Amino acid sequence: MRVALVALILVLAGCGSHRSGRAVFVHDCASCHKPGADGGDLRRSHLRLRDVESFTRAMPVRLSARDVRAVSLYVVSMERTR
Repeated sequence: MRVALVALILVLAGCGSHRSGRAVFVHDCASCHKPGADGGDLRRSHLRLRDVESFTRAMPVRLSARDVRAVSLYVVSMERTR
């Protein structure tokens, strides 16, 4: 029971730290990939999600796996709304 309670506390403590893909893009990507947070120059590339994730991991910024996924989904979604 104690282990389950500790696990629950740790999960709940991390819930507020998730950044949206747009927030990651604005903070970590927009300075090089076009200001304006609309997906930048990557949105015209028509890459698949896994390709955007791979490209994002190669960038000179340190992002968590969650942030890589979030910003990649954001870029792909912006390409689709164009």
